[in-house]
Amino acid sequence: MATKQDAVKQIQQIKELIAAGNAIIGKNKVLSGLKDGSINKILVAKNAPAELLSDAKYYAKLRDVEVEVLEQDNEELGIICKKNFFIAIIGVTA
Repeated sequence: MATKQDAVKQIQQIKELIAAGNAIIGKNKVLSGLKDGSINKILVAKNAPAELLSDAKYYAKLRDVEVEVLEQDNEELGIICKKNFFIAIIGVTA
């Protein structure tokens, strides 16, 4: 289990990505970005659906992209990203 400092670092990293405009939110957009090679890293909520996680890992393996499972659940990710819906997956560009 990650420490509280690790969780705070993850939250800060996500906020910076959102502010810089380097985050893609949503299953369809992230998987599409993986297929066309525009995504460098994937952040997945700890309670993301198993099918989504396996699809993301499969496409990430094909493109040699890192998949990081976060300590936050999809509800917390929605709050961190200042959205009024749950977020299960985030793609990082650039």
